[in-house]
Amino acid sequence: MTYPNKTAAYFYKLSYIVFFLGSPNFWIEDLNLPDTFYKTYRRASRYLNVLFTYFIVFELGSFITQKNLTKTQEADLMVYAIAHPIMFSYTWILSKYDKDVQTLFRLILRLKSIYNDKDVEEKWLKKSKRDSRAIAFTCIMAVTMHTYGPLMTYIKSEGTFTTLITAWPLVDDPSAAAHAARVFNNIMFWVFVSRVIASYMLVISLVTSISHQYMNLQSYFHSIEAVFEDENTDQCIKEVEYEKSFKLGIELHTRTIECVDQFRHICGIIYSAQIVFVITTLVFLMSQMMEAERNIVSAATTAITVSTVMFGAGFFLWNAGDITEEAAALPTAMYCSGWQHCRGHSARRVRKLVTIAMAHAQKPVYIKGLGMMIFSYESYVSLVKFSYSVFSVVY
Repeated sequence: MTYPNKTAAYFYKLSYIVFFLGSPNFWIEDLNLPDTFYKTYRRASRYLNVLFTYFIVFELGSFITQKNLTKTQEADLMVYAIAHPIMFSYTWILSKYDKDVQTLFRLILRLKSIYNDKDVEEKWLKKSKRDSRAIAFTCIMAVTMHTYGPLMTYIKSEGTFTTLITAWPLVDDPSAAAHAARVFNNIMFWVFVSRVIASYMLVISLVTSISHQYMNLQSYFHSIEAVFEDENTDQCIKEVEYEKSFKLGIELHTRTIECVDQFRHICGIIYSAQIVFVITTLVFLMSQMMEAERNIVSAATTAITVSTVMFGAGFFLWNAGDITEEAAALPTAMYCSGWQHCRGHSARRVRKLVTIAMAHAQKPVYIKGLGMMIFSYESYVSLVKFSYSVFSVVY
């Protein structure tokens, strides 16, 4: 299959990956899969999502049925009871807005078809791939450690193989049925995390693509000054060509704002949920560090889980903050687009056009959570500090 640019190729591959991790087909076209396989797989995926719902309910039911928990298991139960419903909501929200994600893909690709700076595109691809791989790796390491610890406990005959605490089986139930249920729970845990990884990868790729679209816009406005470098073209023709190019840049800016609005529409709830997830999870993980057993496996498990939460929050907030930073640099790019080369009536007309465009571009572009928190590098630090402050007050 041929693609008009690397952005389209990447989004197609991304859609393919997240589809096999349990998400809907977010791509604007079919994924070139046999119809029978596609329908069967989608049906099975929907059944799994229903199963995950019951699974989360069973986790919450453990607060009633489980009485003989260790300090580590009590802390794990609190973390999972808060984290899993929030993380599962990411999958549900993105599935609900699958058509809107496709619309956002179309908007981004339409912008790329009009103007595409190859260097900016390469930077975006590297960043998106790096961030997606990093979050996938940390998630896999976290669930691996949460599997490894209970497995070692079971092998040493010091307890049961309990990775997830559900209403049944009880943690001290030695029956064969209980062991089988625990193995099934662990398999479900891995499949559940695969869906979380898919959600993270999609959101990260979308938010980074928008921030780099603002970089692409800056490149465009810097490039249109080249119209005046042709000495063999009449000045009037160059002025008309410049004005036409600048108006096209204004249209690209308008379409970019549409991308931001569409992203807010799709991921606004996810970003708000991420704030709640990070604060509550970090508080309980810090309490777990205070009360858990003092051994290498327990310490490593907690440390990796904290890193996963921190990385996830960072990729959300840092990349959203990049949109604000790159959007703020756009008026300067407009100013440096070459308007000063125009003369006479054309100069007056172009100056008004540039002034209005710059005034519009100077409006801050933010991604917010909970309707009040503006995401940036500074807000990331504030979020972590706030989590520690809550922990200090509570504990």
